[in-house]
Amino acid sequence: MKPAALLWCALLAAVALALPTVRAVMVTNPMMAGVADPDVLRVDDEHGQPTYFLTHTVGNGADFPLFVSQDLVSWHQQHEGLFNHSGTPGHSVQMGAYHYCWLWAPEIRPANKIGGFILSFTASRFDKPQTPCPGYDEGSGVFMAYAKTPYGPFYDASNADVFPRPTGASLDPKQCEQKQWLQLPHSTIVDQHDCDSQNGILCNNTMRLDPDVFNDPKTGESWFAYSFYTNSEVVLKPFELTNLGEHVGLVKQSADDPRFVSCNPAEATKVWGANCHDEATLDRLSKYCPRCGEMLSFVKGRLNETMMRGPAIWGVVEGAMLFRRGDLVYLLMSHSAWDSAYYSVMWTAAPTVEELAYTNEKRMVGRFLIPSKDQNFGHGTAVLGPDNEHWYYIHHHLDHSTCNKPGDNCSRDLYISPLNFNADGSIQPVFPAENLHVEIYQPKNTHAAQRIALA
Repeated sequence: MKPAALLWCALLAAVALALPTVRAVMVTNPMMAGVADPDVLRVDDEHGQPTYFLTHTVGNGADFPLFVSQDLVSWHQQHEGLFNHSGTPGHSVQMGAYHYCWLWAPEIRPANKIGGFILSFTASRFDKPQTPCPGYDEGSGVFMAYAKTPYGPFYDASNADVFPRPTGASLDPKQCEQKQWLQLPHSTIVDQHDCDSQNGILCNNTMRLDPDVFNDPKTGESWFAYSFYTNSEVVLKPFELTNLGEHVGLVKQSADDPRFVSCNPAEATKVWGANCHDEATLDRLSKYCPRCGEMLSFVKGRLNETMMRGPAIWGVVEGAMLFRRGDLVYLLMSHSAWDSAYYSVMWTAAPTVEELAYTNEKRMVGRFLIPSKDQNFGHGTAVLGPDNEHWYYIHHHLDHSTCNKPGDNCSRDLYISPLNFNADGSIQPVFPAENLHVEIYQPKNTHAAQRIALA
């Protein structure tokens, strides 16, 4: 080849290498109507190409829906739900020997160690049919079901192995003695209102709702995040009076089977990720950015009131989600009542899950999604985008101006917000109501650039 031709090829190759490798697709929120408590799982194929699986909260008698996407932009609903099994609307749905109402906050995660996938979800479980389901009374628990693929089905009437089972310490007497079971995080067998500290049933060991399974890619450990209540009725005991409300707990799962918590208390490390009466964290959140004091509370209700149970203030921190980015583990949580104008998302970060404890002053803390214009935001999933560089948080949105008026239109819809990180790993705050447009970065088709480079 002549020198001039070689120079020309070199220039073309340089141009090809300089071409951008990603393209931005602009989306407008909301992305989908009728979505509450969305969860998104990313699964890569052998070529590193992602597929995203989205599911969300449903009502009584319904099956969890499944949507699939390759780009976080276009979502296609699958014909079958995750259980491929549903009941009569408004009534309980039967799976195995039990009947389930209020199916909320589903999440699909890989079942490390045993292969396949776990579906975790919130429900009120009964040993008799509920026709119709009773009103939610804070007696719910957290349950897990298993399938070989994220498509499910996570229920098989002919296979007891995939029946939903209570999360936490095993109920099998060969695994856990009753005394051990009470001392470890566990879900209720059936709908049960209150914990009973006098008889050894501690409130922070009762897994009530909002499950999250985290497989730490750095340590290989599996953790389970959950929300727990103190007693739904005011009980005049020191713990209930000073901690009245909903909190976030984290517990290490069994090394052998991520569906369980080890029955050895020394192996079942517990961490309190948030306390809804933690004034020190509230103060740090208010100082995180110039507008971070706006619409900030752990204790506000639907009517902008301070929530009370008898003589004590009731607070809420829920919707926990764990993920790792580099050297830091992040814990995202929603706070205040879901239907209040104050519902929003905070984050904490530390090198290990143990260091996320709310009593650890060295952990990083900040606000993420901040409500404004009478719109609130919360309960979602952090996920790495298709370009393998940008992160996003897929969550729900509620228009409080319609929820707070006669008619009670408190329907929620699907939003996506950018997760932008500063150099120190802190997360930049976002006001989703003030910018409905989000860029989602996609890998650019590089075939043309490759042809130019080879000319």
